Amino acid sequence: MRKTILVLSANPRDGQFLQLRREYEIILEKTLANVQYDPQARIETLLEVIEKNQPHIVHFCGHGSEEGIYLLDQYDNARLFSSNAASRIFQLFKTRVECVVLNACFAEAVAEAIYKYIPTVIGMSHKIIDEASLAFTEGFYTGIGNKASYPRSFRFGCAQIASLDIPYDCIPILKHKEPLRPFYPELSAALERQKQECEDRNVEFRTPHILQIVLESTEKPFLMRAFKACDASLFKDLCDRNRNYIDEHQSPSAGREFYSFEWEDRKEVQAANNEAIQEEEMFITARHLMLGILTCHNAASTFVKDVLESSQQYNTLIENLREFKGNPTTPYQKSKDHGHDQ
Repeated sequence: MRKTILVLSANPRDGQFLQLRREYEIILEKTLANVQYDPQARIETLLEVIEKNQPHIVHFCGHGSEEGIYLLDQYDNARLFSSNAASRIFQLFKTRVECVVLNACFAEAVAEAIYKYIPTVIGMSHKIIDEASLAFTEGFYTGIGNKASYPRSFRFGCAQIASLDIPYDCIPILKHKEPLRPFYPELSAALERQKQECEDRNVEFRTPHILQIVLESTEKPFLMRAFKACDASLFKDLCDRNRNYIDEHQSPSAGREFYSFEWEDRKEVQAANNEAIQEEEMFITARHLMLGILTCHNAASTFVKDVLESSQQYNTLIENLREFKGNPTTPYQKSKDHGHDQ
């Protein structure tokens, strides 16, 4: 599929002049993409320009600071485009835009904000000179033009800077996550039913709801074995505590109203996706979700960790869950003896 690349540049008249048109020309030379160019990118028209062009890649070139990047105001002077503003705008295009390139100094904070919604974002962690910016553009779009992946194209860009013997090849930073793999069908149906139930009752759909589905899934025998290797009562204790938690928070009176979300926004789901990718599995399974809940190292894992009595048990449980990697018995191809763990 032919990609659409939207190049946004801003050379404020009250700032240092940069060779921004040259970046656009490089992208044209290196790719066979549909390249659209806005040489005077303004905050007021940014939404309209992105919506009109429906790009796969948005490439910004211009000035930046630790507060954000700079577009133009109505007088062609610099106007700050903050991290918060960038996040709000790109949230609207998360189903279309695949990659955002911020070829501007100190753009890492803006890149991090956009990365909440866009799977691949590139920014510059420090000040970068014009020569290095152009070199990165040349290398990156050499990769894109040759159908390389975004991470590989990023490495092309860094290598192009390094080839000039200038010390800027470590300044570009890449934030990348693989697209979310589908849930195993039975698991997907159960998660969507629970999410709908929470929405109908105006109850926030929290990690314990996901955990409850995992604990009752077709992979329950696997999970029981992993928990029992730590402590025979651990699995039952977790089930009991989880049910009690859900019972206590199943009413809107608890002050946790349901809010809409995408699965891609859930940290435990992203961690589960990473586990599936590492194991080269086609689906996210209940075991991957359990690993995601245990290893994403944020509030989502706290509930499970509270049940574990020591860090040794935590580490043992992780190891046991990962032992199933490569096991020919999957949730959709069970052997007869697995029922004995019930």
